[in-house]
Amino acid sequence: MISHVKKAIVLAAGRGKRLGSITDNLPKPMVPVRGKPILKYVLSDLTSAGIDEVLLVVGYRQETIRDYFGDGEQFGCNMTYVEQAEANGTGAAIALGKEFANGHPAFVRFGDVLTDLEHTVTMVSDFEREPCDALMGCNFVEDPYAGAAVYRNGDRVTQLIEKPPRGTSTSNWNPAGLSIYGPRMFKELENLELSPRGEYEVTTALQNLINAGGNIRVHEMLGYWSDIGTPEALEEAVKRLATLTPAR
Repeated sequence: MISHVKKAIVLAAGRGKRLGSITDNLPKPMVPVRGKPILKYVLSDLTSAGIDEVLLVVGYRQETIRDYFGDGEQFGCNMTYVEQAEANGTGAAIALGKEFANGHPAFVRFGDVLTDLEHTVTMVSDFEREPCDALMGCNFVEDPYAGAAVYRNGDRVTQLIEKPPRGTSTSNWNPAGLSIYGPRMFKELENLELSPRGEYEVTTALQNLINAGGNIRVHEMLGYWSDIGTPEALEEAVKRLATLTPAR
């Protein structure tokens, strides 16, 4: 398996309805935090980790993203775009990047998630030190009912349960929206079927890969993490970034 991570697929097609009128004219990844779009912080993290080819999966108000980032040269990367015409799940969005990945590992990241910079850098180092079929960034939460429950044995993922009913999960680990996927994962995404919720869910592809004997590892993400899902989370992100030295 090729171990060097030089490509990233960034999911930036969403609106972010919970942010209300803030996203009436902006896709969620373009919401500004201290004068810069969330997506600009994401790209800065990726290029700091040595990634120089980025595919942006766009949809809602995509012209705003295309006009701002262009070909990516001024942001330190070669940037291309693909449209997710239908909001039919993260699995479908990531599958659009198969040709872009072209047999290489790809860092897959949600374009609306802010984390400490070192999370991206250390994930790349972790994968290159010990390549696997998928390396999942996971954060510790009180209850993963809003995301997915990640069950593990050491650093090996053994099971994933998408949106478990509140209070039922016996795991506190939740997918953080940062992963590195190898070629086997993209093959699983090709055969993905609709979930009972009517979406192509990446957790289903991951579980199928586990069932087929794939090696999926956890990369623990301790520290700041936010999907900027609400106005309150946006306000907290502004305060958080103001405390960092050097400022981001």
